[in-house]
Amino acid sequence: MRTARFAASLVVALLLVGCASGFEDVVGPDADGTQVDIGAGRVLRVELPSNPTTGYGWQVMDLPEQLRQVGEIEYEADPVDEEIVGAGGTEILRFEGVEAGNGTLRLEYRRAWETTATPDDTFEIDVTVR
Repeated sequence: MRTARFAASLVVALLLVGCASGFEDVVGPDADGTQVDIGAGRVLRVELPSNPTTGYGWQVMDLPEQLRQVGEIEYEADPVDEEIVGAGGTEILRFEGVEAGNGTLRLEYRRAWETTATPDDTFEIDVTVR
């Protein structure tokens, strides 16, 4: 009897974890220039390479009204030897689909204080929220 209850509890726990992590649609640099569809209430997680030790970072330049940015930009360092200084990693930006429609999300990789300089890189996707 205890084994059956344990198994049932385990299944419920796994379903809850699966549902919780299922609210994010993840895209990376290979999605640049493409069309992305998400459901209203779902989160679009954008993961792009970055190296903040250079002063560069991803900045939101165009945010369509169908999306809202969720939280702050996060940074995850690449797993490297601790003795390597200035190694890069990944910046993570999250956007929630708030209303049906489509628009363009445009990000630029630049130094925040160089407002007139050409960005080092860009990332742009057309987003449709359903």
